[in-house]
Amino acid sequence: MQFIVALLLALLAIAIGRVYTRGRRVMIARELVATHTSEDIAKLRAMALAHPKSCRFYLAVGLNNLATRQGLMGQHADGLLSTLEATAIMRELWQGNPNLEGYLAQFLANLSAKHHLVGERELALAAARESVEIRRKMAQANSDASEHPEGCDFLPDLAFSLQNLSAAQEGEEALASSTEAVRVIRPLVEKNPSVLLPILAGSLGNLGTAQFALNQLSESVVTTSEAVAIRRQLAATDPAAMRPLLAGLLSTLGAAQSELGEHEQSVASLSEALQILRGLVKEQPDAQLPVLAGCLLNLAATYRKQGRRTDALAPAREAVSLFGSLAEKYPLAHAALLREAVALLRGLLQEPS
Repeated sequence: MQFIVALLLALLAIAIGRVYTRGRRVMIARELVATHTSEDIAKLRAMALAHPKSCRFYLAVGLNNLATRQGLMGQHADGLLSTLEATAIMRELWQGNPNLEGYLAQFLANLSAKHHLVGERELALAAARESVEIRRKMAQANSDASEHPEGCDFLPDLAFSLQNLSAAQEGEEALASSTEAVRVIRPLVEKNPSVLLPILAGSLGNLGTAQFALNQLSESVVTTSEAVAIRRQLAATDPAAMRPLLAGLLSTLGAAQSELGEHEQSVASLSEALQILRGLVKEQPDAQLPVLAGCLLNLAATYRKQGRRTDALAPAREAVSLFGSLAEKYPLAHAALLREAVALLRGLLQEPS
């Protein structure tokens, strides 16, 4: 009897030790995910190889976080590779655990954004459409929000996925997706403004861009102005995150105002955007240079419409220089804008001084 009791106690001790060891591994993995440096990802990768059941999920999350960090530093090719690996791991885990579908949808939305940044539009569309499909199914499964308010929890994620989809689309498709995103998110903002206002601002920004592309200029100015007001409000409390997004919106607003003939307002919007971007480029050159180049191109075009040829030359030359460097690195994303900038500069140089 004593032998049996001793054996049971020994087995219990082993079981407790295994639980403790697994819990310790998970705790270490979570700490590595939080820091998400390349060195930490290497450690997570080793842990996932040795203990796949408890650590592969954290490797996927860590890679996704690393991709976000790489994007902020303008390392878009590296960020794409990290997101591709994270999504592949999460898809494999989801096949064995359907409860991970929300994570898969999130990773697909991020993957779409990464493809878009390097100019891989078709791949961006495919990832964004899959993300929207998953989010839509999740929202529909909890659709009776009037009786079950928790069903609303799935709608912001749907709006965010639609926002990413609209960024990868063009024409009427982009207009439809961004309009739906705004329609979904706007009624929910009052319940949690700190979390949902950024999604509304992003959706409005994409809607304004889609309207501009379809020559709906008045609508674009109204929509983008609302997005600018929200980003400006958010930048007061979170400038590091919101000022880059505010600058991009101001550039879009300035372009729409210029096309409407509101040249003074356009110059004001674009000048404010440039002031923000000049500061940001010093801190995040690779991430902010594309936005700066686009803003300079818009400003040069506005000056030209005002007949201010001399004022237009400097931003046009700088835009050509920046887009030239960017097109060498990411030709699919920037070659068309380089051609546009070169055509504008050539036209300015051919005009009488």
